[in-house]
Amino acid sequence: LLGTVYSGSSIIPFSQNSPGAPTTEPMSLDASLSFLAKIESGAYMNYVLEYRDFTDVSGVSMYGRLCAGAELSLRDAFFLRGGWGSGYPSVGFGMRRKTGEFSFTWYSEEIGQSYQAEREIRFMLQYQVRAF
Repeated sequence: LLGTVYSGSSIIPFSQNSPGAPTTEPMSLDASLSFLAKIESGAYMNYVLEYRDFTDVSGVSMYGRLCAGAELSLRDAFFLRGGWGSGYPSVGFGMRRKTGEFSFTWYSEEIGQSYQAEREIRFMLQYQVRAF
């Protein structure tokens, strides 16, 4: 927020031989729009469109900053997700309960020095506990 500045030390150092933290991180702004469409029998579709860093502080192409996704939820118990972000597709599915959520997601991250230079495919298992 407002140009974050990093120090050289950390409370909990996680990586060894790290190239270091950036001296500053310029502030960027994102914009998003979401639409929820109810379907019969307690199902709904949630659509999201996001434009990351619309002030273009990062210098990444507009194509790399646009994201879109959709989630089909069945009785707020099971869901299927699909989307596009950072120039790569992603999909996922999961289960929801009042006390938590379990999901599996397949997605990609850019790890190269330029946009879409080196794609890394990742899988994520997530378990979320709701305390309140």
